Amino acid sequence: QSRWFYDPQLAGGGALWDMGIHAIDLALWLLGPVRSVQAMVRTLRKKIEVEDNAVLLMEFERAAALGYIEVGWTSPAGFRGVEIMGDRGCIVVEPEKGLRLTTGDTAPDGKMNMRTRMVMKGPLQDGWSREITEVVRALRRGDDLDSGIEEGAAAVAVALAGYRSSQTGRAVDVASIR
Repeated sequence: QSRWFYDPQLAGGGALWDMGIHAIDLALWLLGPVRSVQAMVRTLRKKIEVEDNAVLLMEFERAAALGYIEVGWTSPAGFRGVEIMGDRGCIVVEPEKGLRLTTGDTAPDGKMNMRTRMVMKGPLQDGWSREITEVVRALRRGDDLDSGIEEGAAAVAVALAGYRSSQTGRAVDVASIR
């Protein structure tokens, strides 16, 4: 990495800005606006002036849901993906394995009736070029991309709420950031 990457005046932050902002953007796209954030943002291992690790707990406005994001420049390779848990099942996306869907329910006696199937077999590759191709197609057709400056600002507000929460040790209302 270049030196600017670790300079808080130039980069603005570390792992949360680098990797976490993408996870925040995805969470907003999947579940809608975030009401509040509690976070711990720390420099744990590297001798740098920006954070190398961050954990955010989020409460969503409309969905009866909580979410968390963990990012770290010091974490060993492991699970890289997204898990979405719902009342009737879950979706797990792992770039190396693909996308799997588990549906079913648990009876009051504890017996589980669950089914899992692969929706897309992995590894999921070439995501960036597929994304660029879709954006170009949409622009050529004149389609609305359903994302713009407002969505970017919403993700930045969640990240800033995370930084403030980490500094104060309290939950931060995202609306207070805007």
